[in-house]
Order: sequence, then C-alpha cells, then structure tokens
Amino acid sequence: MVNHSAPFPFGTPPLEAHMWYHLCLTVNDSVVKLDIGNEEYEVSHQNVAKLPRMGEGDVEHAYVMLGNNHTSFEFFGQIADISLYQDPLSQEEIQSFIECGSDISLGLEYSLDNDVQEHSQKQARSGLCRPRPDYFAVLFSGLRDQRTSKEFCEHLGARLASTKDDYSYILSDIFFSMNAQSMATVWTEDQVDQVADHHVMLFLMKMGNESSYMNMSISSTTDAANTLCMVPFGKKIYMLRDKREEYTFFSRKGRLVLQGLGSSLIFISKCPGDMEGSCIFYSKKNSRKMYHVYDDNSFLLGRREWRSLTSKGTQERAISVTLTACDESQFTCNNSQCVDLENRCTGMAECEDLSDEGDTCRAMDHLPLTYWSNMCPHVSGRPPLIGLFVQLVSINEISLENNEFKATLTVSTQWKDARLTFSNLGNCTNKLLPEIYESIWVPAIAFENANYDDNRHIQQGTEILQSYTVEADGTNYTDVLESFEATKNNGTEALLRRTIKYLFKFSCDYEYQLFPFDIQECEIVINLPSQTYSCPLAWDPARIAVFGNSSTISTYHVDPVRYVFDPEKGGTVKLKLLFTRKFDAYLLTTFLPCVLLCVLSELTLFYFDLDAFTDRIAITLSLLIVLASLFAQVATSMPASPSPKLVDIFFFYCILRVSLVFLLHSAIDRKKRDLERKEKEGSSDDVVVLKDLDIKMNIAWSQPSKSEEKAKTTSFINNMGLVVLMVLDAAAVVGFVVWILVARATTLALYDTYSK
Repeated sequence: MVNHSAPFPFGTPPLEAHMWYHLCLTVNDSVVKLDIGNEEYEVSHQNVAKLPRMGEGDVEHAYVMLGNNHTSFEFFGQIADISLYQDPLSQEEIQSFIECGSDISLGLEYSLDNDVQEHSQKQARSGLCRPRPDYFAVLFSGLRDQRTSKEFCEHLGARLASTKDDYSYILSDIFFSMNAQSMATVWTEDQVDQVADHHVMLFLMKMGNESSYMNMSISSTTDAANTLCMVPFGKKIYMLRDKREEYTFFSRKGRLVLQGLGSSLIFISKCPGDMEGSCIFYSKKNSRKMYHVYDDNSFLLGRREWRSLTSKGTQERAISVTLTACDESQFTCNNSQCVDLENRCTGMAECEDLSDEGDTCRAMDHLPLTYWSNMCPHVSGRPPLIGLFVQLVSINEISLENNEFKATLTVSTQWKDARLTFSNLGNCTNKLLPEIYESIWVPAIAFENANYDDNRHIQQGTEILQSYTVEADGTNYTDVLESFEATKNNGTEALLRRTIKYLFKFSCDYEYQLFPFDIQECEIVINLPSQTYSCPLAWDPARIAVFGNSSTISTYHVDPVRYVFDPEKGGTVKLKLLFTRKFDAYLLTTFLPCVLLCVLSELTLFYFDLDAFTDRIAITLSLLIVLASLFAQVATSMPASPSPKLVDIFFFYCILRVSLVFLLHSAIDRKKRDLERKEKEGSSDDVVVLKDLDIKMNIAWSQPSKSEEKAKTTSFINNMGLVVLMVLDAAAVVGFVVWILVARATTLALYDTYSK
C-alpha cells in the first residue's frame, strides 16, 4: 500500500506520504498486532474483542475497512494487492511477499468495495516495485501561454514537464481522468533548438479506452488549454487562518488534492448552488466547510477571501485564508510572493503588491480580556523596573528674580508588561494606537521641583506632546494572525515606551555670592510615586540615560546635563544642570570703569601739585560721585539677595579706595596748613633788631629751611599713601582672583563627580 496522504500516525513512526509500505494485521486470541515493514506494533481498540479469531468459523464473513475509521481520517492512496490468510504466515513468506516478483499462494477470497477502482490497483501493482519518481503530474485547467504556464507551476514549487520525464508512466493518471473522445494541450519546458520563442507542446488524446500523446513545436505565445505541473513528491503547502496547517500535494485522478492531518482536504470542484465555474473547497471529515471562487487564470496560492458554509451548504461569513508555499521565516504576500518575515512592517514594501505594509501592521490589535490597567504588571514576581531616558532640548529662560528656570525636556519611560503580546515589531519602533495605550498600565512620574500645573498636565496627559511606542527587546517567535504570518513577542520580550515633550518650569535656589562670576547649580528631580503598596516602583539602573549638549541662554552658558541616582533611593533621579554666567559684559561695563576711576583717583596723588588742593579734592569728590552713581545703577539690575555679592564688595572697595585718596588729600592739606601756621607763629624768632642803628632786619637764611621741611613732609605723606594704596590694590586683586577661582573650581569639581 502507498499512502498519498499527509503523515498520519498508526503508531511510531508515522507513514510518509508517497512511500510504499507493507502492512500486515495479525489477530490471535490475545492481541492484535500491526506490522509495518520490519516494525511491529500492538493495536488497541475498544472493539478488539469482537474481531474474528483464528479458527473461528465466521472468519470468511469478516469485513475489513482499510484507511478509514469513520470519524477523523479518510485514506487517499493506492493499494497494490490484498491477501487474507486464515493461518499465520512465516517470516520467510512475508519477506517473499515484500520482494517484488515473488508469488505466494492465494489466501481467502475477498471482494472490493466499489470505491476501489481496478485501474488504480493495476497501476499500483506495476509501480510497487519500480523506483519512486521525484515528481508526479497534476493537470490544471485554464488558458495559458508557455511563460504563464511556467510561472503558474513555479508558484506551486513545481515545474513544467520535460523530455526527461517518463511520460508513459506519469501520464497514466492524467489519461484515466480524461473523458472519452477528449484532448488536452499542455506546455513543456523543452525549447526547440535554433527556433526563437518556440517550445514543445504536448497533445494528450483519449479515444475510448485508448490514449496517446504527441509533441509539437509551437510559438510560445500560443495558449494551451491546460497546464501540466510536475510536483515534487512530499511537496507541502500551508493554510494560514488562525494557525499554520500543513498540507501535502498529491494527485487524485490526475487532479491536485491537498491532504492535511485530521482528514482535512483542499481541492478544486464545481462551485456550490447555482454558481458557475470552479471553486477551491476546504473540507474536514467529508464535510465542506468553506470555499472561494477560483479563476482558472489566477494562481492557486495566495491570500483570498473565503466564504464559510453551514451544514446545509448556505453561505455564512467571509474568512481571510492564505495558501502558501513560503516557509516559517517568510511572509506570504497576497499574490503568493515570499519575502523575509523580518522585513515586514518596516515602512519599506517588499511585496510587489505592497501587502506586507499598511493597516495590517498594527503592533497590537486588542488587549487580553482579563487585562486590568490599574494592576501593576509584575515581572518574575517582582514589580517592573522602569527605564528613564531624558533629553534636555533647551533651556528657555533663567529667572534669577523668581528663583526658577524654564526647560524643554523630552522624557521617555520604559517598562515591560508580561500580560501583553505584540506582533510584527521587527527591528523598528512601532507606534501604539490611542485605543490601546489609553487602556494599558503606564507608570506615573512626578517632577518634584516643577510647578503644580506642569505635574498635573503630565499626569492627565493634557497640553503635552506624547507618544506611545513598543519595540522588540528579546527573541520573538512566528505565528499566524488573521491569515498573515507574523512575528510575535511576549510582554517580557518587548519594551513599552511613553515619550513626552513639555516646557517645564522648575524652581532653583540660586547663590549670588560670586555674582557676576557665579556658577549656578540647579537640578530636576524625577520621582516614581508608588501606585500601590504591593507595587513599589524603582528605576532600572541599566536603563537610565540623560542627554543634553552644551548651549547658551542669555548671559549663561549651560554645560552638558548630568544626573545622580542612588540605588538605595530607587525611585528618585536627579538631573544636574550647571549655568555658568558669561561675565565679559560686566568686565567692560562695570569692573573696568571702576578700575579706571580708581586709577584716576590715584593720578591725583602725583599728577597734581601738592599745593593744588582744591583741584585734587574736587576731582576725587567727582570720582566718588561717579562711583556711587554707577553702583546705584548696577544694584538696580542685580538680583536681590540677603547676603553681599562679589560685585557689591568690589564697589565697596572702589569707593573705599577713592575715599582713602580723599582722606589722603585732606591729610596732606591739613599737614600743610599746620606747618604754615607753625611757620607763621615762629617767624618772630627770625627778626634781628639793631638798636644802635634803629634798624629792623629779617634773617633771610631761615626761610629756605622751613619751606623745604614743609615740602618734604607733605611729599612723604603723599608717597606713603600711594604705597599703601598700591599694596591694598594688590591685596584686593589677589583676594578677588583667588576667591573667584577657588569657588568656581570647587563647583566644577563637584559637578564632574556626577554621572554623564
């Protein structure tokens, strides 16, 4: 017996299709045994006790049905010979029977059911001992030229016939299926030598019980009435509905039949009811379940809309069904073309009919019926770890007066939900539809130092830009989804992501002591509030990343953003921002003018004559007034703070320094006046009276010594004041520079310790 069906387990192993087997069923008083080739299996059956036993008188009336158990499987194949024996055969007799050409004396007489056709049995006897060919012939109707005939066979994984085939053997079934007084024309793949666009066409003719064929060279553009395909033995195709079902090709009366497990068949026959033409039917347990109209000029494989049939044969609903020869790693286009399954739903169509893209590329169509969005999705018995990706898009405003800054952030949270299943993720990031992401569990996040309205918008999803995506994060598996091949990922192998973009307003405690050489360190605190006591959420340390390049906003330079994460406080991530003030303008508009005024005040100490007190004091007082005005103007533009700022101390020093110059001028003038007064009071000691001559005479040699002493004294005071001021200036410069450099270096060193 040769089995033309798909493999069906009699025991172990199953019977392979298109292979000859010797089956021997032995019944004795205790057990029923089935021999398949050289393997022996015990057969258990609920009615085994009712089987006829050796030696019983009614054994001649036994009824044996081969290949059909009335419930789930119908045998299609060929039976070469049947022999029934009342006495057991020896092993030598069995082996002799298996070997071709050996004769065994006939056993009991038997009769065949009408379904067992004599032709098939004769053909089986002749084919039992000949080598199995690699191909078998199947005839299809429909007008096709040589090129389209070849394409039709190739889409089935078959080929056209050729002279290398044994026509006398492979065409026997074809002739048997033909009506008397009929003819069929089919193309072969043989090309006529030296004749362009000409191939060999076979003419199959049947006159009564006689059949014959002939070949003829004809133009390849001529239509043949039929198409003869040589199908490889064991060739399989698959039906895709809600799962992948395997079917095996075989020929029944020269026509193609697809046999699946469990007595399921796919075949071409007349359409039901009053419909004209041919239809492809799917039947199971001898009952037709669904069909679709088959155009003889179209391909057999591909995705079609089938109609279901009730038990009364009436139509019910449309069902999408795919017949395909593609393997599990491929996707079947609507036109039966096979493309790489990983390339489906990538945005770049691989199918010629574009059927691998479009509306069928949804990552998830619906939620499980038992899904509850308020329940935390535990992974391996623990709450999920949440990934965090933050990109600082821009710093929009730094407000020192209000102790706040505005920043545009793109924040992505990532998590896994083991309760979900996704399809066709590929290597892409796939968007989720609103009806899906509005119904799934999403981890809540809060920005601790953002204002209330910002947090409310984030929680409610209002007035923000947001998107929900999913991408593969692990291995996938292949499945069938509504007749489409699909790759699927369990929730533990897929990463959900919520991405928001929003302009936040954050608070920051600014430090002004170093103003305008200050460096402000601010932070953005992102928390994971636990939604329930049984679901304490935490950030995933391996999935925290912060991005943000350096930028400039107003008078500040913004360094690349960094972050701080303490695993002990798993629900908090702090983003660190460093605002470095650009002080070039302050140097030009504030510090350099003050330095210039101080230099001018110092020029009054040596540029003007010491006796020009009025000019010196007037210029010094003018410089003080200018400094005070400049200080007042700068103070109005500076942020208010309870502690003095560096610029305040600098102005105070400049005013103090000019004031010292003023005091120095005053001291010199005071000393000068004192010397002049003493000089006047002591002038009487310098007069000599010559009584005898009655002449009064001033002593002239005393005058130069008094003026020189006054000049030396005032010059000494002036020079000492100049030296003291220079020492104070040097100390002030060193103090200010060291203060600025140490404070900035300390802040930068601390910032460098944060994670990038």
